[in-house]
Amino acid sequence: MKKLLLTSLFALVTMVTAQGQTYCVTTAGPSSTADSELTGVQITGDTYSISQMDANCGPAGVQDFTASDSADISTGASYTVSVTMGTCGGNYGGAIAAWIDYNADGDFDDAGEQLGVYAGTPTSVQDFTFIVPAAATLGKTRMRVMQQEGGSATGIGPCNSFSWGAVEDYTIRVTNLNTPSCTQPSALVSGAVSFSAMDILWSGTVSGYDVEYDTTGFTLGTGVQFGSTVDSVQITGLTAQTSYDVYVRSNCKADGFGTSAWTGPLTVTTGCAPQVAPFSDDLEAWAGSIPSCWSGIKTSTSGFGWTWDVSGTGSTGTGPNTGNSGISYLYLETSG
Repeated sequence: MKKLLLTSLFALVTMVTAQGQTYCVTTAGPSSTADSELTGVQITGDTYSISQMDANCGPAGVQDFTASDSADISTGASYTVSVTMGTCGGNYGGAIAAWIDYNADGDFDDAGEQLGVYAGTPTSVQDFTFIVPAAATLGKTRMRVMQQEGGSATGIGPCNSFSWGAVEDYTIRVTNLNTPSCTQPSALVSGAVSFSAMDILWSGTVSGYDVEYDTTGFTLGTGVQFGSTVDSVQITGLTAQTSYDVYVRSNCKADGFGTSAWTGPLTVTTGCAPQVAPFSDDLEAWAGSIPSCWSGIKTSTSGFGWTWDVSGTGSTGTGPNTGNSGISYLYLETSG
C-alpha cells in the first residue's frame, strides 16, 4: 500500500510540475543587481505588443513581466523581437538570447525554441527574427530574454545562473489569427520558347513550388513533376512542334501548410527543329496544306510569292507543270 501511494504521489508531482510550467524561475538569472542589464525588449504582435524599455537596474533572479506584458503571435507568421543589451553600470562583454516555449511544456529546451543569440558589449540593439512553427501549441506560453555578463553565444542557456546580467519573462499567446495560407501562384506565362525548351514564369510569395507538365490534355498527376525554390523554371528535352500543358502550385509542406491549388494549364507549343544540310522534301505530303515550319509560301495562284502547285502556273506556257519527283512543286512567277 505504501509503495502504491508513493508511486501515485510521484506521478502527481510530475504532472503538476509539467502543467505548472516551472521554467526554472527560482534558479535562473543573476545574483547581483549591478552592471549588465536588459534595457529594452520589444515585439509587435498581431493585436497587442510588448515594449519594455527601462534603463534602471533590475532585481536579482528572474524578472516576471508575464502579468503585465504580453504579445500575440500566429503560427506560420514572421515576427521580430528587438533586444537592447544594456548596462546600469560598467560596459562588460557578454551574451544575450531569447526563447519561446512553443509547445508549452514548461521549458525552453526543445529544438527551434531559441529565437536568436548574440555576443558583444553594451550598448547594442539586436533584432531576432523568427517564424512561429506551424505545430506550435495554441494558447498562452512564455518568452524568456536573457543577458549574461561574461557569457558566450554557445554557452548561454535559458536556465543559466550567473553573477551579473538580467532575465526577463513575458507572456506570449499563440493563435492562428494571421496564420498565412499556402497562396496559389498567379500570372503564369511563358518566356523564351525553342524547339526543345521553354521558360516558364509566375508570381508567388512562398519558398517552394511544384511544376507539372506533359503534352496537351494530360491528366494532372500523370505528367512530369519537379520542384523549384524560385518563381521561374526552364523545361528542356521537349519535342519540336508539340503543344504542352504546364501547371504550377505552391508547396508549403516545409512550413506545415501543405500545398495550394494548381494554377494552369498554360499551353505552350515548341518551335520548329533546325534542319541539317543537305535537306530535301518532294512536297508530296503537303497536299495543298503548307507545313507550319515553312513560311513565305502560298497555295493561291494569285499574288506574288512562292506558290505550291500541281497543275501548272497561272500563265500559259511558263514554268513547271509537274514535279521533279511526283507531281508537287514550288514556283515563283514574275512579269515585267
